[in-house]
Amino acid sequence: VLDEYDPIDKELLEQIQQVVAAQPKIAVFLHTATINNYEHINNEMLNVIKSYGLLDAAEKVFLGVVGDGPINLPYESDKVHVVRLSDNPKDGEIPTVDLMQRFCLGHPDYIVIKGHCAGTKSGNDGQGNYGDPKMPWWRYFVYYMTFIDYKRSLELIDEGADVVGIEVYDDPVKHVSGTHYMAKASFIN
Repeated sequence: VLDEYDPIDKELLEQIQQVVAAQPKIAVFLHTATINNYEHINNEMLNVIKSYGLLDAAEKVFLGVVGDGPINLPYESDKVHVVRLSDNPKDGEIPTVDLMQRFCLGHPDYIVIKGHCAGTKSGNDGQGNYGDPKMPWWRYFVYYMTFIDYKRSLELIDEGADVVGIEVYDDPVKHVSGTHYMAKASFIN
C-alpha cells in the first residue's frame, strides 16, 4: 500500500503551476539625472517601490542614470540594477526609454513600468527647497498611480488595456504624456 502512495496531488500541482504561470513578469525602469536634489528624490522613489510591494512583485528594477554623480541606493537588492547610460544629464530620459525598448524587444511577455525622478530640474532656492512647491504633490500623485496602486493597473492590462498611465492620448499615436506608466512590452515594441 505504501508503494502506491503519491504525496503529490497531480491535479493540485497543475493548478499551482497555472497560477504561477499566470503571474505577470514585471520589469521597472526608473530614470534619474544626477542634478540638484536627485539623491533625495531617487531614494524617495525607490523606497516607495519597496514599501508598497512593487519591488517584491517585479522581476527586475533598472535605474537608468544620466550624469556623473554618485548613486547611493537606500537598500540592497539583487533585483535593482544601476545602469549608467550617459555622463551627460542633458540627455534626459531618452537613454532610459531606449534601454526599456531594447528590453521589451527581447522580453515581449513582460509588463514594464516606467517612472522618473520628477522635480530634479527645478533647482534649489538656497533654503533647501527645490523648485516649484507643487512638484512634491505631482510626484506623490504619480507615485500613487504608477507604483502604489500598481495592482489596479495590472487589472486594467489584464482586462485588455495596452498601457495605463497619466495623460494617455490616442493622437497622433497612443502615448503617455505623463511619462509614468505601465504597459505591455508588446505595446512598447
